Amino acid sequence: MTQMWNMQSQSGDAIVAYVDLAGTTAQDKIPRYNVWNGATWSPQFKAKSIGAVPNTIELASNPKKDELILVTNDVAADINVQVWNGSNWTGLIEVTHNSSSSGQPFDVAYEQQSGEGLIVYTNKDSTDKRVHYRTVVNGIIGAEQHGPTKEKWL
Repeated sequence: MTQMWNMQSQSGDAIVAYVDLAGTTAQDKIPRYNVWNGATWSPQFKAKSIGAVPNTIELASNPKKDELILVTNDVAADINVQVWNGSNWTGLIEVTHNSSSSGQPFDVAYEQQSGEGLIVYTNKDSTDKRVHYRTVVNGIIGAEQHGPTKEKWL
C-alpha cells in the first residue's frame, strides 16, 4: 500500500491518500482517502480513477486555503493530477503517459507567498531533456510548460 498524508491549512483536517490493493483490479485504479477532523476518521472515500494501479502518491497543501494537489504515478507510466477543493476532487488530468513506471518521476509543492501550486515531472523519452511543469492557480491545473533542458537525466 502506497500512502501519503497532508493537512488542509484552514480547517486543519488531515487527509491520508493511499492505494487499497485488497479490491478488484478496477478498484485498485482509484486512489482512496480518509479525512481526520482532529477527533475521528471519516470512512474511506474514493478520489477519481486514474486508469491504472498507482505506485507512487504525493499530496501538497496550499498554505492559503483548504486545497490539496494529489499526484500519482502508475504502473502504466502515467502521471495524473487532481485537486482537492476542500470537499471534492476536481480537475483530473493525465499530465504525461510517457514517464517511468517506478520511482517518483515528479514532485509537487505550493509557493508560500502566492499559494500557487507547481507540479514538475519528466518524460522517459531520451530525446526530450526538458523539465516539464504545470501550475495550479485557484484550483485550476494549467497547460504544460517547459523549464530548463537537462543534459542527462539520472
